[in-house]
Amino acid sequence: MAENYKLKDFFDIPLVQRIAHDVQKVWKPFPVKDFVDQIAKTLPDLELKERAGLIASHLYQCLPPAYPKALDILVRSLQQADMEGSKSGMSGFYFMPHSLYVAGYGMDHFDLSMQALYEITQRFTSEFAIRPFILSYPERTLQLLAQWASDPNEHVRRLVSEGTRP
Repeated sequence: MAENYKLKDFFDIPLVQRIAHDVQKVWKPFPVKDFVDQIAKTLPDLELKERAGLIASHLYQCLPPAYPKALDILVRSLQQADMEGSKSGMSGFYFMPHSLYVAGYGMDHFDLSMQALYEITQRFTSEFAIRPFILSYPERTLQLLAQWASDPNEHVRRLVSEGTRP
């Protein structure tokens, strides 16, 4: 990796285009050009998490307004992601905007959001995305996490430990 490469540069315009095309593969009306153009206006000035948040907010603007429909599209787009040739060791970061989308817009849809985080965390940690649910729905979330603690998938089990630490 080049010496002047910054972690924030993982979320560059080609990656934004990949996310847009992955979404469009499962939902044809997705406005790829508008999505990319809007993000390109402010992306260079932002740091890593802010960039992921920007992508999440533009997903929210460009997907259908009904969260269940939008989330279905977003989760189906996970299957489209081709991680071959990704930047070394960082391919999972591709899914950071997806988890931020769930945390930012899914609080009123607990069950759907938990299922989405279950899928996302198998690709990239959802430890930060699960925490708002723990705060808003402590009993429901911790009960579900207790079940996930014995999940066959190591990433799901890791979410239980990482997502509940102080």
